[in-house]
Amino acid sequence: MSKDRPKIVSSSPLSSSEGTYIKAAENKAGKSFDVLRTLAGMMISVQSGFIAVYFAILKFIGINVASGTGFLPRSR
Repeated sequence: MSKDRPKIVSSSPLSSSEGTYIKAAENKAGKSFDVLRTLAGMMISVQSGFIAVYFAILKFIGINVASGTGFLPRSR
């Protein structure tokens, strides 16, 4: 495995179409992160609401205390 850096063969300024493509990709990536951040914030709120609704339904049907679990044996 060689630790030599790659050699630059040539360089030239970007054409207008290449610059446009790069700018569009930057905008798309930035908007994607904003969408993900918004979705994450919304899902945290929704999940918190679901927990409250879950316990309200359990109380409504009369289950206040869990009688046992599937992992631990019941005490005698």
